Amino acid sequence: MKKTRFSYVDTRFYLVNKSFYLKNLATAYLNVGGEQGLSLENCFKDVILKQNLSRVLFSIPPVICGVGGGSGKYYKNNLKRRIKEVIRLKLARRNFPDLFTR
Repeated sequence: MKKTRFSYVDTRFYLVNKSFYLKNLATAYLNVGGEQGLSLENCFKDVILKQNLSRVLFSIPPVICGVGGGSGKYYKNNLKRRIKEVIRLKLARRNFPDLFTR
């Protein structure tokens, strides 16, 4: 089995208080694009890792269903996807316990 890595942040849904956002994430968008073609998700992940932030991921994955405003992609949380999310969450929580809310 491959080792679990913290390789991405999902920004379809996130919840932060204003002071945390202003202190840690407000300027992350300035690094979007560039030579490396970074996405906002890449930039948020980089901030989390560089600043060694903790308790920044949901303990339970949110149910995301509907049409994405930017992509037009339809998101559906079917049974297969929910099972996959539960397994992924258990692996990630085991390897990165400090990243998750209690």
